[in-house]
Amino acid sequence: MNPAVLAAAALGPVLGSYVATAAMRAARDDAPRGSRSCCDSCGRQLGWRESLPLVSYAWLRGRCRTCAAPIPVIHPAGEAVGLLAAVAIAWIAPDYRAVGLGVIAATLLAASVIDLSIRILPDLMVAIVAVCGAVLAALQGGFVWVEGLIASFSTLVILGGFSLIYERRRGAVGLGLGDVKLFAALALWLGAATPWMVLTSMVLGLIVSVVAPPADRKVVMGPMIALSGFVIGLLLEAGVWPRL
Repeated sequence: MNPAVLAAAALGPVLGSYVATAAMRAARDDAPRGSRSCCDSCGRQLGWRESLPLVSYAWLRGRCRTCAAPIPVIHPAGEAVGLLAAVAIAWIAPDYRAVGLGVIAATLLAASVIDLSIRILPDLMVAIVAVCGAVLAALQGGFVWVEGLIASFSTLVILGGFSLIYERRRGAVGLGLGDVKLFAALALWLGAATPWMVLTSMVLGLIVSVVAPPADRKVVMGPMIALSGFVIGLLLEAGVWPRL
């Protein structure tokens, strides 16, 4: 197997765990508890056997060995996302493009965790996605970056207008401004494939609302946008999804 893919498989879960944990603590405004991993409930520092990505969660059956508190599922989820994203990036882009893709993946993961925790998509993270997406589009050559600019502007106008009209008529927020900005940021990278990202994320949101409806019936869209945008972006980078 490709050495880059093997390295990605080893490092991806570690990086995913770090990003998810840091984002979760940032959302809660928790100060780091030392340099080592620790239980979110009792604060005990974890040994190496309790810190193995994915394996430890299964071994501990999802609970702290000391206080028996449930381990937040965001930890193994972040590790799994890190694994899948790293392997996909190493497979598709074994060159300088992998840097931009890695930054986008890590930023989208962090933004999703924060959105799930406090329902906010930080502007800084959206800006990072926008910059990396624009650079990746420009590296494709030709007028791909122009396509991205047009798609991003159109997304802001259409979805922003829809959100504003919906809020004025219904008196409730339909699509948050942070969601609109994330759509537009990813559109710089996806270009003409943007409508498919919007459609896919909406379908994912509908599935979540049916299968696991939130108590307040408000589906957090950040993770849906991140997942659909990143997957379609990878397909574009791989040449599987044709550009205009």
